[in-house]
Amino acid sequence: MNLRSLPRSRPVIYGFALVCVALAGLVSWATGVILHIPAMLLPFTVAVAAAAWFGGLEGGLFATGVGTVFLFGLFRGIVFSMFAIRPGAPLLVTYCLIGAIVSLAIDRAVRDYTDLQRTKAELQRAIERLSETNKSLEQFARSASDALRTPLRAIGVFAELLLVRHATVLDNESKEYLRIMVSSVRDMNSAIDGLQEYARAKLPPPALLLIDSNSVLRQAIRNLESEILAAKAVIDRAGVGCEPASAASVAGVRQLAASGTLSAGRSVVAVLTGHMLKDPEILLQGATGTRIREIDPTLSALAAALQNPA
Repeated sequence: MNLRSLPRSRPVIYGFALVCVALAGLVSWATGVILHIPAMLLPFTVAVAAAAWFGGLEGGLFATGVGTVFLFGLFRGIVFSMFAIRPGAPLLVTYCLIGAIVSLAIDRAVRDYTDLQRTKAELQRAIERLSETNKSLEQFARSASDALRTPLRAIGVFAELLLVRHATVLDNESKEYLRIMVSSVRDMNSAIDGLQEYARAKLPPPALLLIDSNSVLRQAIRNLESEILAAKAVIDRAGVGCEPASAASVAGVRQLAASGTLSAGRSVVAVLTGHMLKDPEILLQGATGTRIREIDPTLSALAAALQNPA
């Protein structure tokens, strides 16, 4: 049975202190009889410490007072101690001072230990609540990701079907939009996978990872490639034409307009630095399903092709 679990009423505290001092007096008397020395002061100091541990400062001071009665009433102040103190008033003052110091120290230590145990219990309860919250968030993330994947899957499948089945009737700009749509669906699926992994993460170790900056740069370029190609399609449709890298300025303008940074109706100048024939491979990639006509590299052949495009 844990003595500190007993109720802390004043009679219980005083009764415990009386028992401790009585036991100290019995031990001190028995020791004196066996060793043929005066009564010992140490058992009474231990009794004060025990009373302070159980009843706090009040219990320790009460035990000090009762011990004083025992020492100077029953033993008449003839006490053996480790200190070279004369019997009488000096010994009385010394004992009372030791009792007060021990009571204060034990009371403070017990209070600190109790506060520490209370804080530890509250922290454990908070950890349990946090664990339950994390489980709820994980379930919500799983449900939300499943709900998002269904429409994304339908969008990606239908976009790919349009690219495959109706490639001959779609112009290059429409095909490019469909490719951008499919690429965006894949990016969104990757983002959902990342969110699920993050939701399942418990306590990842704080380890440093080596990152290949070149791969990060290539990934960033791939993420921007679809938007740059979409901007290039708009430029080519306007009859200007440019290489993909030059379309980055128009892609940036489109992003600023989509985010609301540029309000509608504002005039923006985008500089294009490269002709569309600077990168003919991208034109051939976007010409799927379109017949490519080769002509001689002469002005007359070019004029004939323009007059008779069939």
